[in-house]
Amino acid sequence: MSADWQAWNTNRSLNPIEFWLDAVRSGIMDTDFAASEPQFEGAMYSRQHQDIRLVNFTNSPHRIFRRAPRLRRTTEDSLILSFQWSGTAHILQGRKEGVSRPGDFCLLDTSSAFEVAFPQHTKRSLVVMPRHALGARLPVVMRSFGPLFIRKEDTLAPLLKELVVTLTNHQRSTQRQSVETLVGALAAVLGMHFVDAGVSVPTATESSFEIVKRYVDRHLADAELSAAQVASACRVSLRTLHRLFARHGDTSFEAYLIRSRLDMANDLLGAAAAASVTEIAYACGFNNPSHFTKRYTERFGHPPSHALKKRGLPR
Repeated sequence: MSADWQAWNTNRSLNPIEFWLDAVRSGIMDTDFAASEPQFEGAMYSRQHQDIRLVNFTNSPHRIFRRAPRLRRTTEDSLILSFQWSGTAHILQGRKEGVSRPGDFCLLDTSSAFEVAFPQHTKRSLVVMPRHALGARLPVVMRSFGPLFIRKEDTLAPLLKELVVTLTNHQRSTQRQSVETLVGALAAVLGMHFVDAGVSVPTATESSFEIVKRYVDRHLADAELSAAQVASACRVSLRTLHRLFARHGDTSFEAYLIRSRLDMANDLLGAAAAASVTEIAYACGFNNPSHFTKRYTERFGHPPSHALKKRGLPR
């Protein structure tokens, strides 16, 4: 392995799940992780070049997700291009979802909440690129609001694969100038593909909705968050705010806020990030734990205390 690369392997740890979570946050990005089985195995190689990160990994079934708590704590604004060597990746972001199969690529926006599930043993290569470095070449996908896929049978897929394989080969050291040149070529090929594929630039109202939604996602813990506050912060009228949610979200502002807070609470329960239902309720913007319990039970079919009981924590 080249000296420019860092390596992680769960074989070196007595607690492979916690070890892998630290590896993902150090080697890829700040996100959350849940294993599908207790005997988790994984190996990763990662290289940082300025604000570009190159990654190879293999691991057992699991899922990663980035929700509002993580988004609030980071200013990172990157796109991840992934190449699927084996296994499948089930990717959900916003109202869009899809499956990446062996030979496929996926371009994912990290500035919005997402979830990626790997139901089988998986091998992938990643190129994590800053949005600002790609804007001139990829204006058509700068705000895609969901995963964009390139299938293995697409015309430019073989060229993309050659570029990704060269960039993520941890057995050799690619010169720093060459990394920038290769990433520039990668962006140019991506731009050609998405233009040929007819991917359209988001409309003005879609862009406004995304800005509003991101503001809400970053302020879910604020129990006083209101439609008027969001409208003022995002410089739209209150009437426009409600129209944006109705048109692009097929929901109301209030329904989106409650659903997002409940999803956040469910993630905190799964990540063992709080010790009591009351603590979780307040952390997710609910100022009434009883109301939180009622809404959580309606959404997920069981009270939040069940998850705490499984972990042996107070309810």
